[in-house]
Amino acid sequence: MNKDGDGKGTLTVYYNDKLLGNTPYNGVIVQPYTLDDTVGNINVIYKDEGGTVLGSSTISGTENDLWNYAIGSDGLTLADPDTSDNSKDVNNTLQQLEATNGYKSVTADGPKDSSGQQNAKYSVADTAAGLPTVTYTFSKTTPVQNISFNVKYVDSDNKPLTINVRRKKRLPISLRRLGITRFQLSVDTRLTTLQRAAQRQL
Repeated sequence: MNKDGDGKGTLTVYYNDKLLGNTPYNGVIVQPYTLDDTVGNINVIYKDEGGTVLGSSTISGTENDLWNYAIGSDGLTLADPDTSDNSKDVNNTLQQLEATNGYKSVTADGPKDSSGQQNAKYSVADTAAGLPTVTYTFSKTTPVQNISFNVKYVDSDNKPLTINVRRKKRLPISLRRLGITRFQLSVDTRLTTLQRAAQRQL
């Protein structure tokens, strides 16, 4: 590799092979290049819940741009898998590892942006260890799915009541048959004096 002071250079490869038997086939390939000082990198590591590293890669983008590495609501793939080629490649790797090893969920850990969101910044460092690192950890445990829905209460005159209920209940069998095993029930906690009186009468 030859490089001059302005960041331009050439990458040279020599080859020597045989073509159609013993016929020599050799030559040289010279590829010019220009270094781009606006490129930043992010390390991506894939491991299982026992800490075994399944693979790793380094993705590149415009320095200081943010990359959303968050996992979506399905617990298996990226929340935004189609926003960039890097996201598509990482999402494909997640799916391949899940299909090959039977993983049922994955979590993401890494740096966050100023608002606390899972966005890593493409950065420049002298060594790979100095780069931002995103780690995906795979598990064979099925993630719990949370479901939100509204519950209405009425009195004997069919007038609506707002009742303070915040608890976890067992799902009806019709939902459990869909493979959903847990949910969290939340309703409005603001009760007027009249509503509290009506509630005591129920």
